[in-house]
Amino acid sequence: MPLSKCATLDNTTDIYRDLPIQHDSPEHILQAGLGGQFKVTGLIDHATNTQFGHTIDKALTESFRLFRSTVGLASRPADPDDRFVR
Repeated sequence: MPLSKCATLDNTTDIYRDLPIQHDSPEHILQAGLGGQFKVTGLIDHATNTQFGHTIDKALTESFRLFRSTVGLASRPADPDDRFVR
C-alpha cells in the first residue's frame, strides 16, 4: 500500500467518541507539529478533531518540542497539500 495516496475508510462512527460522524475530518497519522504529513479520512468527526487539536494533540506536540529541537527535526505547520494514505 503506497503512502502517497488518500485513505478513505467506510466508517460512519467517530472512533474516539462512538458517535455518528456528522462532518468527516482528515486525521493526521502523526501530528503535523511532529513532522507528520499523511492523513486518513473516515475515522473522526470534525468537532472531535478540533477539540483534540486544541488539547491532546497540542500537549503531545509541545511535549516533544525540546527533543525535536535538540535532534534537529523541524515541526511543520498544517498543510492543505499534505499527502493522504490509501
